[in-house]
Amino acid sequence: MFRQRGGTRLIVLRDSTAAAAAIRTALDSADPVDIPGLRRALELMVLAQGTDSELLKEWTLHRLREAEVDPQDGLAAVRALRKAEPGLDLKTAVDLVKDVASR
Repeated sequence: MFRQRGGTRLIVLRDSTAAAAAIRTALDSADPVDIPGLRRALELMVLAQGTDSELLKEWTLHRLREAEVDPQDGLAAVRALRKAEPGLDLKTAVDLVKDVASR
């Protein structure tokens, strides 16, 4: 997340492809005792390789669950997001809630 004048802009940053490649390389030369853990780590990396939209949806849902707010309660959901991330501008919060509530 980056703050700039006018509010916070949400930008999805990830290096999951590079991390998964590094885990695959480590698996090639791993001790047998390390292999199960590396395989599990690789499974988790694959699960984390969603689209930007999916990752933003998960971030929004996580914040709303923490605040115990239903995404269908638009006003309360927008307030909860802006309280959780004070620099989040109104338009972005509304867009995130609409996207989550429409699914």
